[in-house]
Amino acid sequence: MLPDYIIIGAHKSASTFVHKCLMEHPDIYMPKDEIPFFEIPDYESSSLSELEKYFKGRKEKRFGIKRPSYIGKPEVPARISNDLPDAKLIAVLRDPVDRAVSSYYI
Repeated sequence: MLPDYIIIGAHKSASTFVHKCLMEHPDIYMPKDEIPFFEIPDYESSSLSELEKYFKGRKEKRFGIKRPSYIGKPEVPARISNDLPDAKLIAVLRDPVDRAVSSYYI
């Protein structure tokens, strides 16, 4: 089993909120933590079985992962397209000024 969708987006844009909302649905499973699979330095030598282990034994109908920083990594789109060609992307974005202010006050 592999992810049906991936949450990507800008930091401080409510991607964690979207993640938590989706996790509440009984037919959806998402790991609690972010999954950096597509941006790891040794990606070329990795296997999809490393990604599948996050979903092993799950009975839900849909599976997803979250990693907002995927949106800013130039190598990631080709990797996702190659390994998960049917996966949907959920892009969570926010006004850049509001995002910068939010980041400043953390």
